[in-house]
Amino acid sequence: MISANLSADRFFFRQIGWKSYNHIRKKAMEQEFSWSGLIISVSIAFFIVCALAQVLYMVEQTVEKEMGDNNLNKNIYKLEDQIIQSVLKNKEKNQNFFNNINLASIFIKSASAASEEYKAEALKFTDNISSETNKEIEYVTNIKNIGNSVWFKDKVFFETGPFLKSFSPVKHQKWTTYFRAANLSRDIKPGETAAIKFFLRMPAEAGIELQQNFQLVINNQPIKGSMIRLFIKTNAAAPVATKNQTTVTPAVTTAQSNSNASANTTATTVKKSDFCIALSEDEKKSYAECSTALIENDQTNGISQSASLIKEPIIRVGLFNTLAAQRITCDTFYDIYGGDQLILSGLAPGTVMIASYDFSLKQYAVSSPSITKFSKKQIRFVPRDQSGIITLLDQVNKTNWSTAYNDNLYRNVMELRYSDTTKKLWLINELPIENYLKGLAETTNYSPLEFQKVLVTAARTYAMYHYNRGAERNMLDCSTKHADEYFHVDATYDQVYRGYGSEKRMPKLVEAINATRGVLVTYGGKGVITPYFSRSDGRTRSWEEVWGGTKKPWLSSVAVPQDTGQTLWGHGVGMSARGALVMTRDENKTWQETLKYFYSGTELKKFY
Repeated sequence: MISANLSADRFFFRQIGWKSYNHIRKKAMEQEFSWSGLIISVSIAFFIVCALAQVLYMVEQTVEKEMGDNNLNKNIYKLEDQIIQSVLKNKEKNQNFFNNINLASIFIKSASAASEEYKAEALKFTDNISSETNKEIEYVTNIKNIGNSVWFKDKVFFETGPFLKSFSPVKHQKWTTYFRAANLSRDIKPGETAAIKFFLRMPAEAGIELQQNFQLVINNQPIKGSMIRLFIKTNAAAPVATKNQTTVTPAVTTAQSNSNASANTTATTVKKSDFCIALSEDEKKSYAECSTALIENDQTNGISQSASLIKEPIIRVGLFNTLAAQRITCDTFYDIYGGDQLILSGLAPGTVMIASYDFSLKQYAVSSPSITKFSKKQIRFVPRDQSGIITLLDQVNKTNWSTAYNDNLYRNVMELRYSDTTKKLWLINELPIENYLKGLAETTNYSPLEFQKVLVTAARTYAMYHYNRGAERNMLDCSTKHADEYFHVDATYDQVYRGYGSEKRMPKLVEAINATRGVLVTYGGKGVITPYFSRSDGRTRSWEEVWGGTKKPWLSSVAVPQDTGQTLWGHGVGMSARGALVMTRDENKTWQETLKYFYSGTELKKFY
C-alpha cells in the first residue's frame, strides 16, 4: 500500500513538474503563515482592547466624579467614538484590529460593568412636592439596576442621603428606622427597575422649603446613580393655634439677628411648638433634627469613673470620611506631622497643601507643586497659634437655609487618618472641648441665654462621658464608641458640629459656654451620659424603654407638661429641648433647675 502511494506521488510529480510543485508548496506555506498571523493579530488586538478597557474605566471614574452620572454615558461613548475614528484612519495598517473593533466595544463595556458591581440609574432624580402641613404623602420612585449584580431585598435599602443615616424632617411612622424610608419589595436583577414606594410626613410649619435626598445603600455604602432629590414645600397657611403657642414675629435674617442679639435678647419670639428647639423661620431650615445620639449602644451603667480633671481635655471629632485627596490650608503659620514626626515646618499662612492616602500602598502623602512628603502614619496639620483656623478647601458643607455659608473652617489641629478596621479615611478635628462646644449647631443665636446654658451643659456632659470612657481604658485619642476610627464623637450622628463658621454666627452660645465652663451633670459625683432630643409628647422615655441594657436612674421617664399636645420628635430619652426651652423662657426656671429636673437625682459639678 505504501509502495503504491509512493508511485502515485512520483507520477504526480512527473506530471506537474518541479516548478509547479514548488509553486503549490509556496502557496501552502503562505496559507499556513496567514493562519498564524491571524492568531497573532487577534492576540495582539485582545491585549490592546484590554488596555483600552482599563483606560476607559479610569476615564469613566474621572468623568463621573467631575460631571455626574447624567453625563457619564455620553462621555464614555464619545471617547469610544474617537477611538473608532482613530482606528478607521489606520485601517490599512491594522486590518485585523479593525475587523475586531466590535469585539473591542464588547470588551470595553464588559470591563466597565465588571469594575462597577453596583450601579443604578434614577429614572427621575429630581421632583417637587408641595402640600399642606402635617399631610401624609405617598411617593413612588423608579430606579434601574444598570450594574451586574442582583439587588437582594434583604441587603439593599432605601435611605436618607447624601450623608448616611441622616435624620429627616419628613420622616414617616412607617419608616423602618429614622433614616430608612423603605425596603425593596423583591430582588432586582441587572436590567430590571425597582419601583420603591415610601411615605413622607409634611412638616408641621407652613412655608417650609427644604431638600431631602434619598439613595439606595448596600453594606453602609451608597449605590452610585441611585440618589433622588425631593424639593419639599409646605403650603403657606395659618398654623393651628394651641394653648402652648405664642405670637410669631416676622422672620429675621442671620445678619440682623447677630447685630440685635446683644442689644435686645427678647426681641424675637418663636412658637413653642417649633420642632427644632428655638429656631427662627429662616434658620430652622438648616437643622432637620436637633436631637443627638439617636442610636446609643452603651450597655454599661452610663457612669464615667473620673471625678475631677486638672485641665480642660482635648477632644477629637470625626468630621466625615472620604476617598479623595483634600486641599488644606491655615490662616497662621503651621507645621505638618506624620504621626509625631515633623515632616514640614513653618508653612506660611495661606499655603495650600494636598493630603492624600494610597489605599494600596497604605501610605500617606502631603504635597505642593514644589515638594512631596510621605508617611506611614497619619498626617496632622498643626497651627503654631492655638487660635489658628484650618480650612478644608474641598469640603462642601453648606447650610440648607443659605448657600452663602459653607462650614469648612475649624479651630486647631486637622488630621487625616485611615482605619484598617472600617476601611475608611477620616478627617478628624482635634481641639479643646470648650472650643468644640462653640462649634455646635444644636440651636441658634435666637434662643434665650438661660436655655443655651442648659443645652451646652448637657452637650458638654455627653461629650465628656465619651472622652472619659476612652481615657479610663488608656485610649486618649478615642472613645469606646468610636475606638475603631480614632475619635471621641461624630460631628453628625452624636452632636451636630459645624465648626468655626457656626461659632461666628452664634455669639450668645459662646457666652453660655463661657458662663458654664467645665460644669457637668453628675450622678453620685461622677459624670454620666446625657442624651437629649427635640420634643416629647408629654413625657420622656427611660433609657431601657428605648435602648434596653442597664437601667440608668437619672434617665427615668418624667412628665413634660410643657409638651402636652405635641408629637414626639426624636428618641425621647433624657431631656426634651422644647420642654427645657419653655421652662427657662416662660416659667423662669434656672438652667440648673431645668437640668436637675430632666436628669433625675443629679447634681452639677465643675470639673475644670
